[in-house]
Amino acid sequence: MTLDLLLSSKESDLDKQIAFTAIFTDRQHTFDMADAMLHFFNHQAHHRGQLTTLISQLGYDYPITGVM
Repeated sequence: MTLDLLLSSKESDLDKQIAFTAIFTDRQHTFDMADAMLHFFNHQAHHRGQLTTLISQLGYDYPITGVM
């Protein structure tokens, strides 16, 4: 889904604003799409790191998670 969004986007789409309401605080936030997408990619990497740490702590080997 993220790849489809990225491939179907135009450069001008990155300047568009997206708005959402935070679940816990009920506050509305607005971001440029470019900033939001950067956050999404960084955040998924954070969770991937958490998972590989937990798998390692359980004594299992985990596959390489990067592309390089």
